[in-house]
Amino acid sequence: LLLTLLISFSLLRSQVPNEGFENWTDGEPDFWTTNNADTLITITQSNSSHSGSSALKGECIPYFPPFLPVMGPIGICDGDTDDGFPIEFRYNSLKGFYKLNSQGGDQLFITLWVSVDTQAIGVGSILINNAASYTEFAIPITYIDPATPNKCIISFQIINPVGGINVTLGSEMYLDDLELSMDMVSDVE
Repeated sequence: LLLTLLISFSLLRSQVPNEGFENWTDGEPDFWTTNNADTLITITQSNSSHSGSSALKGECIPYFPPFLPVMGPIGICDGDTDDGFPIEFRYNSLKGFYKLNSQGGDQLFITLWVSVDTQAIGVGSILINNAASYTEFAIPITYIDPATPNKCIISFQIINPVGGINVTLGSEMYLDDLELSMDMVSDVE
């Protein structure tokens, strides 16, 4: 009975694919879509991790022309589809660990959507400021429908709330150990 409870509890804690960013193929994190291209690589694997051997690193690099960073690094966990990755429970929060070396007021923006098939039924988001060492974040999920979702999409991006799409060269983020959780967390402004 105790073993069954422990297994059930662990299943309720995370279904995020490649949540620790340990698995990469051809310079891309498995199950994640990035804005990396042949000439613009903003998402890379880092050995500066919270746990395990690697984490995700995103940095604002020059975009040409005019050699300004126009968009911060973007990652979307969609299970390699546009529909989202499968989930089986009505989770209350998304948790994880991040570091952010922000330049010029840049912030890390993390968002998630949960849905039943293609109908969105819940959302959560957070804007995060500098953190020199790995710091835990927790995003409450707000539901607008009593149904249990079967899909989830998680996205993150460095943005500049003042400069719009113009972010600052040198801003960099690290993400690790993401998990969907049943834990209730406080609302985030």
